[in-house]
Amino acid sequence: MKQGPASTGSLTRIETALTQARRRGTRYVRRLVEHNAGVEPATNDKLGASRSVIDGDLWEWPLHGLRHLPESDTTGWYLWTGDLREDPDFFLPWHVSHALERCPDLARMLDLPPGSRFLYAPGYLDVWDDPSLLES
Repeated sequence: MKQGPASTGSLTRIETALTQARRRGTRYVRRLVEHNAGVEPATNDKLGASRSVIDGDLWEWPLHGLRHLPESDTTGWYLWTGDLREDPDFFLPWHVSHALERCPDLARMLDLPPGSRFLYAPGYLDVWDDPSLLES
């Protein structure tokens, strides 16, 4: 099959992107795809937060976060402090803007793609991938 200059240029860009992706790993690829698909949380979107996060004057550190795939006007994020419980009312809807007012440092964590988890406290941050969060 004969390729013209435009096809060759497109192939070169794709090969370059794949090479960079291999160097940076699958997490980079996922972030790039999701960024281009626009799945970063908007501040008017909602997340799920425990009462301890929403109501408490002082948080019990650390703050836990995990992100499922976004649905409707939700980001897929769930935040809590203390022990995670299976109580159906454990998580309440909360606008991202309120979460960011409460803890501005959350902005960098809420940019993480679906399938991410974090553990955060002042002076400490641990972030990791959890593929089970992407399973239906």
